[in-house]
Amino acid sequence: GDNIVSTSFLYGGTYNLFKVSFARLGVEFRFAKGDDVDSIESLIDEKTKAIYLEMIGNPEYNIPDVEKIVDLARKKDLPVIMDNTFAQGGYLFNPIDWGVNIVLHSATKWIGGHGTSMGGIIIDGGNFNWNNGKYPTLSEPSEGYHGLNFWEVFGDQSPFGNIAFAIRCRVEGLRDFGPAISPFNSFMMLQGLETLSLRAERINASTLEIARWLEKHP
Repeated sequence: GDNIVSTSFLYGGTYNLFKVSFARLGVEFRFAKGDDVDSIESLIDEKTKAIYLEMIGNPEYNIPDVEKIVDLARKKDLPVIMDNTFAQGGYLFNPIDWGVNIVLHSATKWIGGHGTSMGGIIIDGGNFNWNNGKYPTLSEPSEGYHGLNFWEVFGDQSPFGNIAFAIRCRVEGLRDFGPAISPFNSFMMLQGLETLSLRAERINASTLEIARWLEKHP
């Protein structure tokens, strides 16, 4: 089977998904020493399909060296997948601006903001060449979708931009596995999104004030 190389600073649910559930499906996850770039590189081989990390890392609150990891991924012709949940739903950090290819969010946290709904988001950065020979499910005719070649129709020459990954997630992943959020919960997420910047700004200001107080009271 193929493998994905991941940092080891991960949310517990994600770690068990990678280590246990994906292993049952024949997908191996290899965990680097923390977020060390040399350790990540040492785990990459010809069957590696992606590099995975979190910003900010859970539970260590580490800040990975995104520039070095993206440079490594480009050298190896691999996409970088980042869970950006802890970066306040994108308020603190925009991964695509730094060359990340696929961005994930647990919308339950910052985007929803009020604990009313559960959901997640996949964002296709439109900045990776899925036609490099490593991803036949995107670059060859799809048996499950009438022979459609996602890259030919929705790749970098598409009038919609490079959305091949996002389209395949929707038309095959959503159809076959069913991770569909209800309309009402989607509405609640959109309501939360409207106040994301206000909430993040206030929380950051309060956090800084507490940190300054603690510095004076060691």
